[in-house]
Amino acid sequence: MNNNFIISNGTLEKYIGTETNVVVPDGVIIIGKEAFQKCEKIESVMLPESVTEIGEAAFFACQKLRSINFPNKLAKIESWAFCCCENLKNISFPDGLKEIGNNAFNGCASLESIEIPESVENLVAGAFSSCENLRKAKIPSRFESEKEKIFFQSENAELV
Repeated sequence: MNNNFIISNGTLEKYIGTETNVVVPDGVIIIGKEAFQKCEKIESVMLPESVTEIGEAAFFACQKLRSINFPNKLAKIESWAFCCCENLKNISFPDGLKEIGNNAFNGCASLESIEIPESVENLVAGAFSSCENLRKAKIPSRFESEKEKIFFQSENAELV
């Protein structure tokens, strides 16, 4: 048993540890709403392959977070999940991802490039707003008409 996590029925409800590099235990299926919110020391997170969903504001304002892996089974990233993670620089989305919620990566100022897989069915307005250093963005062509909303106030983002 790991005393740094409150886990119930496969949902990580709260992280109560103080580590800078966090390894989420195997068997966690959902990272719950606000589970890591404002964890100021976290720099990296390793998610197990069992994770399918990252809840609303799960990593909100984890300002030192630089890296996180997204497991192959991840299907949904809810609204505000990584909002204000201003040091998050590199992310790689799995091919099976289906949804990226409203403002999910809003204010991720260090994010430089993203590639949204074709599997994404729902890419909501503001998903990558205020990502001032975002330079390259590859998105499925069906979302190109929505690019102004998806990348609101991310003026430097160029679709490739």
